[in-house]
Amino acid sequence: MKSNSLVSIVIPLYNQGMYIDETLESVEKQSYPNMEVIIVNDGSNDEYTLEKIKQLLRDGYKVIDKVNGGLASARNYGITQAKGKYIVALDSDDIIHPDYISKCVEKIEKTDYRIVYTRALLFGHKHGMWMLPKFTMKKMLQGNIIYCSAMFYREDWVKVGGYDEKLRSGLEDWDFWLSILASSKENTNIVFRLNKPMFYYRIRNNSMLRKIDLDKKKKIFEYIYEKHKQLFELYSVTPTANLKNNFHVRLLNKFLSIIYGLFYHVR
Repeated sequence: MKSNSLVSIVIPLYNQGMYIDETLESVEKQSYPNMEVIIVNDGSNDEYTLEKIKQLLRDGYKVIDKVNGGLASARNYGITQAKGKYIVALDSDDIIHPDYISKCVEKIEKTDYRIVYTRALLFGHKHGMWMLPKFTMKKMLQGNIIYCSAMFYREDWVKVGGYDEKLRSGLEDWDFWLSILASSKENTNIVFRLNKPMFYYRIRNNSMLRKIDLDKKKKIFEYIYEKHKQLFELYSVTPTANLKNNFHVRLLNKFLSIIYGLFYHVR
């Protein structure tokens, strides 16, 4: 029997009205039948996005407004309005394959996994496979290897207190996944990545993580380390070590992303 559990897709929107149509088009093409879409206007103030929001309301989309507070705050606010058993936090400039939701639901409902996602492709300023390593707890503690739009249980969001709104400069999704992992007794066996790339991550020149300087990023890592210290110490991992550049690994990943990218394209 096919699942009919409600999936809530929460899309924070802040001054990126030029991309939202493409994102929503990918949502409308989903093969999964039971979804709700919640767009969170996180205090947008540019004229184009504000006009786009008016259009989305006319088109029947649910758009909720809030004072600007960053991604964590916007996701939390959207999820408070969500009714779905499962949540997908989709950024307003990314795209999902037509079968992304159905495949994630199929896997999460037939197993004990709490976080399910797929391999991913890059598009926009750069193209190719996003070479995120296969999940292991140690790799996850060294740096985030699960993108923000993995599917998870709404009840787990409630359990861990949602996204940490103190993390306005980035890595709030890494902290969120670590919170779910830390809350589970079986933390090494609740994550699954489907092998087919069905998530498309847009690379922009002005993306938030690219703007974070090394000192600020180090402070974020240290904050997350202190918050999840017991988990880090259990696996003998110091996250700040991930800030050191490894030229050969980066070069290999860039080469592999180009090779894999030849076999896939954004649909």
